[in-house]
Amino acid sequence: MQAWLDTTLGNEFKIVMGQSPASEYYNDQGRGLPFFQGKKEFGELYPTVEVWTTQATKRADKGDILLSVRAPIGDVNIAPEGCGIGRGLAAIKPNDNTCSKFILYLLKAKENDLKKRGAGVTFSAITKPNLFSLPIKVPQNKQGRDELVEAIDTQFTRLDAAIKSLKAIKAKLELYRKSVLKAAFNGKLVAITEWEDTTVGDLGEIITGTTPSKSKPEYYGREYCFFKPTDLNAGYYVKTSQDMLSARGAEQARLLPQKSILVTCIGATIGKTGFSRVEGATNQQINSIVPDQSKYVSELLYYLFISDQMQRQIIDNSSSTTLPILNKSKFSMLKVRMPRSKEEQRGIVDEIESSFSVIDKVEAAVDASIEKSEKFRKSILKSAFEGKLVN
Repeated sequence: MQAWLDTTLGNEFKIVMGQSPASEYYNDQGRGLPFFQGKKEFGELYPTVEVWTTQATKRADKGDILLSVRAPIGDVNIAPEGCGIGRGLAAIKPNDNTCSKFILYLLKAKENDLKKRGAGVTFSAITKPNLFSLPIKVPQNKQGRDELVEAIDTQFTRLDAAIKSLKAIKAKLELYRKSVLKAAFNGKLVAITEWEDTTVGDLGEIITGTTPSKSKPEYYGREYCFFKPTDLNAGYYVKTSQDMLSARGAEQARLLPQKSILVTCIGATIGKTGFSRVEGATNQQINSIVPDQSKYVSELLYYLFISDQMQRQIIDNSSSTTLPILNKSKFSMLKVRMPRSKEEQRGIVDEIESSFSVIDKVEAAVDASIEKSEKFRKSILKSAFEGKLVN
């Protein structure tokens, strides 16, 4: 049976705490050493270089483990080459008995313990003494450490394959969702007796939002939602907003009734659409349709605007500047094709929502499985460093 050693991180490994150079030594032209500061570089196995420095006070070597020690504590990565490290990082160096990946897995397993050692008023940071004194338990010799890495890699490979399959299912569900909408507006979901070719402007009243003066705090309160593009992430259930208006602010804005269709027409998220469940107003990035209730079912208009056909029209008709814009006039002239009968419109909505209900249930189950898989990844690491994965 493999013998284990109870020690501390600082006793077992050499640790270098980062230090940021003066601002004049940074550049984005590739001069000097790659420079890593912390959180933003930790998305992949190896950090992405965005900044270089010509004077690195503290350095990490290729293969060193970079540990975030400030806001947040615990993120880890492998240095892809020699680099400078800022005070948001510490570098933990492999030794003759220990490969880089072993330290990476060890620190991931100790993430919660690391966070508990953090302190600070403005943000949490772990001090050098608290990092050096972190208790660890590791196999005594190189063979045991290599065997542990191999066992973890085997488990992670299986887990990654399972997660990849689950994500493939999610991608297929999204394609199915799009196919349902496509069928809805070409007559293949519900038989349609008569279609009407018209424009967005004929669907109802088109209202471009506006922002009440920020210099007048009396315009802002908790009485009416004030929707911005980020609030439309709720999609079919837009009923809250980050910013709110007072009654006086609502008078300055252009108040929209429930069941308005809100379409982002300025910016990188052009085409993002929401369906309001409450009264509210929008900022100027959003054009809204207040449907003509005598002719159109509001819910169907929402589904129309999230369909690929309509999203392509929105993008194709926007300006080709660095900031995409589709003004009210062009927005109103977008072409649409709608069933003339409201009864048939309601039938399409019922079929869409029936199909989407099934998709949502399967998607929720897939998301739950992915979440469990990520929790299982943590349990694998926990078992590994408790001596339960390899004898």
